Amino acid sequence: MKCPTCGADNLSASGSCHNCGKPLNPLRGTVRAGATGTGPGGSATATRPDARAGVSYVDHRDIPLRLKFEYSHTLKDQTQKSLESIQHILEQFTKPVIDVKGLMQQIADNISKQFGIDNVAIGLKSPEDGKYRYVIHSGVREEAIQIRSKIAYTLDDFYKDGDFNGTFISKYSKIYLAEDNEYKDIERMAYNRPLLLGLKRRSLNDSLEADYIDSFILGLNDELLGWIEISGTRTGKLPDAATVRWVEAAAALIGVALRCEKTKRFG
Repeated sequence: MKCPTCGADNLSASGSCHNCGKPLNPLRGTVRAGATGTGPGGSATATRPDARAGVSYVDHRDIPLRLKFEYSHTLKDQTQKSLESIQHILEQFTKPVIDVKGLMQQIADNISKQFGIDNVAIGLKSPEDGKYRYVIHSGVREEAIQIRSKIAYTLDDFYKDGDFNGTFISKYSKIYLAEDNEYKDIERMAYNRPLLLGLKRRSLNDSLEADYIDSFILGLNDELLGWIEISGTRTGKLPDAATVRWVEAAAALIGVALRCEKTKRFG
């Protein structure tokens, strides 16, 4: 039914409009002092001596319908979309066996799609030599993936300045800016668009090809298990704080999955 006040479509012809809150049928449910009438099924309705003239009441049975309609159709803000994404990821933890690699791919794809990130990668610590290597990619060209497969990092590469100079923006994330680093040939080719390396930044919000943010996947006692790397945005601007926090939350979930896998809870 269309709301007589604002014209919005509603699933029910009774109750209040989901958009403006005005009664859809002002005559329905109106009780005036001293009035009697006929209720559903022909039964007489009792007089409401405390009712004021012109006061409208809603049918509580319309509340679930309204909420369900808003849940499915109302335009979602960034917070709602983030919570929905986390909810979908947490569903993986209800399965008797979880594919951790599949979970990480889902997270990488979700970050790319939801937050408009061009390149998302996830790396893990190798149990063989203790070095860190890329294992998951989303939005990265195949040639760059092949080159990245040859790169291995040490723990110091993440926590100490040297070959890679970055700044911690939280306990869990570190930003690396193009101006602070010079890259070897193999690292230059590992970028999605190496020809764009060397461009100048025109504003504090600009995102350059060599900018990236690492969010750490931590284990017990803050052991570094891996990292999520995001770089490049479809808007050409650096990711905002809300995006970084969401990626940190996703990294925490991967950390839980990895610890469960280690204890053989998951496959």
